Amino acid sequence: MKNIKYSCLSLLITFALSQASFAQTTSLDNPKECPTINAVKAAGLTDATNGMLGWIAYTLNRYDSTDTWFFGVPVAAKDKDEAIKKGNENINQFTEIEGPIKSPGDTWVCVYTSSNPYILGLALTPVPSMNAAIANFVKFRK
Repeated sequence: MKNIKYSCLSLLITFALSQASFAQTTSLDNPKECPTINAVKAAGLTDATNGMLGWIAYTLNRYDSTDTWFFGVPVAAKDKDEAIKKGNENINQFTEIEGPIKSPGDTWVCVYTSSNPYILGLALTPVPSMNAAIANFVKFRK
């Protein structure tokens, strides 16, 4: 479980530091449940970014909830197109969801896993800004 938490934090920081900011479009209440695996598969991954820890294929979507979620999958890739392709291949392997889990700060995390320990996906809400990610990192390091 500890490795999953480190992976979650790494993905959150990598994504947030690679983006200037996103609109905080989410309900004020804590999410009651994570986006379903079927909703994630139906939406697919539509973009990718190459951050300090490698490529992350991702999308922003409301899925089957009132909250806007960032959903990301870290992948080994040469370029953006390959990252999106591999990310979409990986989401078809997800079998379990853990969460929502409150992470440092005000971010809620859902962890998606498969029988392959190297395939991990995360859903985050509210979609983090760079400042929130840095604050979460500082709290986690203490």
